[in-house]
Amino acid sequence: MMMEHGRHFQHWSRKGEPLHFYGANGFPVGCYQGVLEQLAEQFAVSSLFNRATWPATRMPKSFDWQIYADDLIHFLEHHITKPVIGVGHSLGATATIYAAIKRPDLFSRLVLIEPAMASPWLARILRVAPFKLKRRIQPIKYTVAKPEHWQSKQTFYDDCRSRRVFKRIDDHNLQLLAQHSLIEDEENAYRLTFPKLWEARNYASAPNLYKTLGQLQVPVSAIRGKPSLYFSQKSWQVWQRVSPHSIFLENLNYGHLIPLESPNECARLMLSGIEQSREQVRLSE
Repeated sequence: MMMEHGRHFQHWSRKGEPLHFYGANGFPVGCYQGVLEQLAEQFAVSSLFNRATWPATRMPKSFDWQIYADDLIHFLEHHITKPVIGVGHSLGATATIYAAIKRPDLFSRLVLIEPAMASPWLARILRVAPFKLKRRIQPIKYTVAKPEHWQSKQTFYDDCRSRRVFKRIDDHNLQLLAQHSLIEDEENAYRLTFPKLWEARNYASAPNLYKTLGQLQVPVSAIRGKPSLYFSQKSWQVWQRVSPHSIFLENLNYGHLIPLESPNECARLMLSGIEQSREQVRLSE
């Protein structure tokens, strides 16, 4: 299986400083087209697909987000020749954190957008509770209940348009979400690119990162929207305390899905974080 890790990825551009983007749970990387195309104007952007979307890949019996970090490490070792700017959103940010702790030599700096984490008490519950109990908790409950198969991308789009979680995403970016979230199956219908049970089990194994964040050895820029279930005010405050030299940026007009809600603003924050990180390193030399 290790030889499979680096086969499912996309290069958005090949000119400039290398930058890797890792997406959120349940969101295929194409959903981020709006923000990645902007980054590709300045960086050599690549994106490893989450293994949940790899064809014919079996779901693991036990879930630990470290597996996504190991996938990223393997990809960078085999496909990128220089340390990268490691950018991640939600689960992708958390996996990038794990990878950078294991292999700091693979990263020049990190830009972490709302890294998904559970509170300490919830993380303990998630570690020991059976899935049949965890599936009663949101967002696991909603994820398990949503259809795996869809008649059309328009039907999927209409369903998303009606849901509160996507209310800040404009029609164009929601169309991108619908386009990349479904793949055609053998019966001329569609199924989820990111299988819902895999997505639900990822939610059900969310870790706590409070102690982990202080272990990072590379420059970090942190980005958040308004506090949410996925990234709380407490998480933001703890992060600032354990990592006081990191750069912290925010726009509270948007939520956890800020890369999809406002690709322009998210790109602006990312570029600002990268530039501030560079300046911070220059001043320390």
